[in-house]
Amino acid sequence: QNIEKFILPRMSPDRAKILYALEGDGLYIMNYPGETVGVAVTKVDGQKIMPVTSQYFRNIRWSYDSQKAILWSFENSSYFIYLFTLNANPPLTLLQSGGRYADWINDTNADTIIFRSESSDAIFIKDVSESSSEEPTLLYNAPWAQLQPRQ
Repeated sequence: QNIEKFILPRMSPDRAKILYALEGDGLYIMNYPGETVGVAVTKVDGQKIMPVTSQYFRNIRWSYDSQKAILWSFENSSYFIYLFTLNANPPLTLLQSGGRYADWINDTNADTIIFRSESSDAIFIKDVSESSSEEPTLLYNAPWAQLQPRQ
């Protein structure tokens, strides 16, 4: 029996959509409730990405308004942060090379993310409306572990 494995399922805050990765395939989105199979989410070149699975950090983060999500992947020996935008064409755009552990800077701001830079081991912020070629803003020059809240 061929069973597909859904990993990293993340429901939007308005509970209308689910972003998930299909093991060995890539990122998908589906309407909830009502659909049992999603539609592939692709970059401008039509390629799918596979979000990184992390034991300690939840990848795929929806914005508070359920219109956007951020996630990171590992491709060609580097990390990449992508922005998913609902009803956009393409739905997936590169936001930042060399970054991971991305999250929205606060629950009500759907425009700014915080992330760790792999090259400098520092913490940066970036507005999601900026292009991938624009430099992010340094927030704190220290390892990520020092800034994570205790839970």
